[in-house]
Amino acid sequence: MLVSTLQHVYSILTESGSRLDKLAELYFDGRIDALAQLPLLTPTATEPLNPPALDVLQQSADYETFVEYMRDNKPCIIKDLTKSWPATSNFVSECATEGPDMAFVGSQHGHLVAPVYVTTKRDGNCFGALPRPHEIEQTVSEYCDWWALHHEIALEEQPDPVDLHYLKDWNFSASFPADNIYSCPSFFREDWLNEAVGSYRFLYCGPAGTSTRLHADVLQSYSWSANVVGTKRWYLLPPQYTYLLYDVFGQRLAPHFHSDTELEFELLNMFPGLKEARKHAYCVVQRTGETIFVPSGWHHTVENLEDTLSINHNWLNGFNLTYAWAKLKTELVLLQAQMKSERGDCGDAPKDEWVKDEGAAASVRRAEQDTLAAVGDLLLLYKVVAHQLEKKDIRLLRRRDLITIETMLTGVHEFVEDGDLFGVRSRTEYIGAELLEKVQGRLFIIRELGI
Repeated sequence: MLVSTLQHVYSILTESGSRLDKLAELYFDGRIDALAQLPLLTPTATEPLNPPALDVLQQSADYETFVEYMRDNKPCIIKDLTKSWPATSNFVSECATEGPDMAFVGSQHGHLVAPVYVTTKRDGNCFGALPRPHEIEQTVSEYCDWWALHHEIALEEQPDPVDLHYLKDWNFSASFPADNIYSCPSFFREDWLNEAVGSYRFLYCGPAGTSTRLHADVLQSYSWSANVVGTKRWYLLPPQYTYLLYDVFGQRLAPHFHSDTELEFELLNMFPGLKEARKHAYCVVQRTGETIFVPSGWHHTVENLEDTLSINHNWLNGFNLTYAWAKLKTELVLLQAQMKSERGDCGDAPKDEWVKDEGAAASVRRAEQDTLAAVGDLLLLYKVVAHQLEKKDIRLLRRRDLITIETMLTGVHEFVEDGDLFGVRSRTEYIGAELLEKVQGRLFIIRELGI
């Protein structure tokens, strides 16, 4: 009865057939809970929950206190980490309530090119519920010109719609490394990712109303975000409730935590789990001078409530490396199954029997892109680990960190090397076997010395 009901619902909404293997995945990983809330089936009643407020740490807290938050994969707010940053004076208007000093930013860095995300604001938008943005490239000077025009329009109270431009994911430190506008707080000093590649340090700058859609950070990395000036509203969801964020088939991630209140989705009840997700989500208002720590796998949205400029890092270390590999392994398993399906190894129905409006060529292109991205992430993990193992003093890595690296590399070795999955071993960047041998050698020395 359950399978036939799922097939019926899937067929109606996709105007096509159903894949039993996909339906089984939904059943076994818990996403069936979301589907059970469809009107077709018996709804699940739950009592409203009130997640506690995030813990607040002071700048004076010791490092071991923060380590507990990394170890427990638990978010927190840290006060006053930006006080000594040059950015708090250089990049902020004399009247702090006016937000970022974009005239200064433009005068100093106007020639540089930065990614800008453009959305069209609509009447009635709330909770950051904007259409999917499209990315353009602008010089910082061009962005500052748009900023001035946007605020001029706002002062004249001209009617919507207007485009909102959000300068974000700007790896500014690569453009002007000599500019000492901030220093990485000591709480986040174990940053293996940026030690190895240095490209996950960003500046974000956007007017009130700009937002970032629902997502979890790249490779299950940690992230920290410090408001130099301005106010943000965050919604964060613990990883065990992630399945509630997807549509009834577990395929499409909701744009934000309130998508089910939008007419286009409400009529179809496409995201029935969001109501339950909101009961478990933390709603956090982050103010000027505050830094938020976002742990691995916590999906979140961010909305600028005021004109805001922030510094953001993604990072990996011995506490969350296993999260990164677990996510990547899941992606590789799915890609491997998809490739077998394309070849007909599993006897699955041809794709054009169950995927709406998707030809074989489009399916192959998407699989190739996903594979390249996954292999790129795997090689990035190798680079991160290699950088740590190159350190001469074995005492610079804790025994626990080395055991974590060994566990990850053993899993990678067993999974990737068997049959040279996706041609990884054939690539010149592949150093998995050498790294595993090196870390095992280090652990042997540590055991012998009793360190």
